Amino acid sequence: MERTTDKQKVSITFIILFHFFGFLGLCIPQTFSLFNSLVPVHLFSMLIALGLVHKEWNMAFGIYLLAAFLIGFFIEVIGVHTKLIFGDYVYGDTFGLKVFSVPLLIGTNWVYMSYLAGTVVQRFMGAKNLFFKSFIGASLMVLVDFFIEPLASALDYWHWAGGIIPWQNYAAWFVVSYSLLLIFYALPFSKNNNLSLLLYILQLLFFIGLTIHFS
Repeated sequence: MERTTDKQKVSITFIILFHFFGFLGLCIPQTFSLFNSLVPVHLFSMLIALGLVHKEWNMAFGIYLLAAFLIGFFIEVIGVHTKLIFGDYVYGDTFGLKVFSVPLLIGTNWVYMSYLAGTVVQRFMGAKNLFFKSFIGASLMVLVDFFIEPLASALDYWHWAGGIIPWQNYAAWFVVSYSLLLIFYALPFSKNNNLSLLLYILQLLFFIGLTIHFS
């Protein structure tokens, strides 16, 4: 087991406090708008925390980052305009700047989610078959989405036609997630990150807590 470094301890403290105060801010009506506007800051902050602990910034890792961003972003562009992939939905303004009606931040979110799931599964499954690891990782990503979807409209992430979340969405999430994780595991770079498990658990608890609060 690797020793927890001072840098990792600072990162752990930071992400715990960030999630705790972010949760409180969204639950208090007077501060909701402010904290909801900080969603891009939250995502980039968590990416930076993960990046500081990531151990191998090589060409293969760069290819994964670029591929995950482009695939994630353009599959959403196709999805929004055709309604054939995830269903009939439109994006709100929380995620910021949009290109082709899709926030650029969504591509970053696919990078974040696939990296987080991929490193969590790697922690427990090591060198096992990449197809099986990708299956488990995609399931973890869909689990998080399952708790985000009921909140998406209230948080102005995205809005479903008629307010109905189609099961097609979860199937498409799984397929896209599985594809990104195959790329993640196939490329030769370090798949270990000591912050990933904690961050995944905090993220899951964060959205479960908000689901309970807004119910």
